[in-house]
Amino acid sequence: MVSRTKTALNEGLRWLCQCLGIDRPYNTTPFEDSGRATFFQVFIAARPWHEITMNAVKKILIVNATMDPVTGGGTAERSYRLAKYLAEAGRKPNVLTFDIGEADSRLNQLKNVGVTVLPCASRRFLVPFFKFRIIAKLIRSCDVLHLTSHWTILNAICYRYARIYGKPFVICPAGTLPAVGRSLRLKDFYNRCVGNRILLDANRVVAVTAGELPGLLPFVQNPKRLVVIPNGVDDDAFRNEDTVEFRRVHKLGSDPYILFLGRLDPNKGPDLLVEAFAKISEKHSQYKLAIVGPDDGMKQDLQRRVSELSLGPRVRFLGYLGGKDKRAAYQAADFLVVPSRREAMSIVAVESGAAGTPVLMTDICGFDEVQEIDGGMVVPVSVEALADGIHKLLQNRERLKLMGSNLNSYVKANFSWRSVVKKYLTLFDEVCAEDTPCVEFTKVPFERAG
Repeated sequence: MVSRTKTALNEGLRWLCQCLGIDRPYNTTPFEDSGRATFFQVFIAARPWHEITMNAVKKILIVNATMDPVTGGGTAERSYRLAKYLAEAGRKPNVLTFDIGEADSRLNQLKNVGVTVLPCASRRFLVPFFKFRIIAKLIRSCDVLHLTSHWTILNAICYRYARIYGKPFVICPAGTLPAVGRSLRLKDFYNRCVGNRILLDANRVVAVTAGELPGLLPFVQNPKRLVVIPNGVDDDAFRNEDTVEFRRVHKLGSDPYILFLGRLDPNKGPDLLVEAFAKISEKHSQYKLAIVGPDDGMKQDLQRRVSELSLGPRVRFLGYLGGKDKRAAYQAADFLVVPSRREAMSIVAVESGAAGTPVLMTDICGFDEVQEIDGGMVVPVSVEALADGIHKLLQNRERLKLMGSNLNSYVKANFSWRSVVKKYLTLFDEVCAEDTPCVEFTKVPFERAG
């Protein structure tokens, strides 16, 4: 009777190990000697723990302070698509963010994605309102973290808990690392306190383009921890829309137009484009300029400058557009202009390629392949260079169609989110297999704040 029980236990254990992808625990039968070995002893003896979890579904926590498509821009879009396609790949992503704009309603549209939306105590500095225990619980239960952007207190809190609980994490600054704009002293203080440490301790630092690597290396020190994973485009970006209806709704008429799409922010350079458009407006009097994007403090100045240049009827401010309206805006345009002064990798240029629309962009946008494949032009950051580029593209409208087709083929082959998420899955598996020690902090103010 005892022998039969041992045999049954051994067979059951062998079957369970096979299901979990575990090799046979011992050279001899585990219950052969005394019959007193516990399942826990056998299970742990089978393989190192990290090898067992390599075959398990990873619980991935995606952290982004703002997932609002209006104010979050490209980083919000990247995090949203990452969560969507990780869930599609059978993983278990959770998203941690603040209740800013339409973040909550948009994230709830995702299937099989956990969403935690925190109240925000300060909209400017994005400080969570006494919810540290919720953050701690999320991090304790996940396998790996993905932090997005750089200048956020939410990243700092999540980093601290990741170190306490020994959780591996990756960070994607997405072009936000340079300290520019306002609050420079605060940014320097943030870097000294925690920002530089996050980059140094991260298991991997993700660049969205190879051009971002030189700026990241001084903070990371070990080049082996740098990896390039580009921005992707959703399958919906390739869908054709009703451009006639779009023109009617937005009162664009039948005249051809040039498109700007992005936040009205100095870094995005809409002022450069307005000046460049003024320089070519007489030579190409049939063209309009459509400016699409949320106001980030520049709209009034831009409208005033348009009036001073007597361009009023020919420059249209359409505000923020998303979904099918944004796709129609790309498809109806002759070409997109990306006049950025600072950019990691222009996601709007990739989206434009998905729509089959060529691109004129500055040479700091991290997507010089546009010119190499004859999908558009790359010019220096100046009014004169932009004006010259616009003039050259408008001289041959038939060639624009060929350039748009070239860019469309290139984007389909290289920037589908399904191919991008495969790179992320490989990355997450790698970092989960590495040893990530817990760190004993002598003082943990965040733990006591909940």
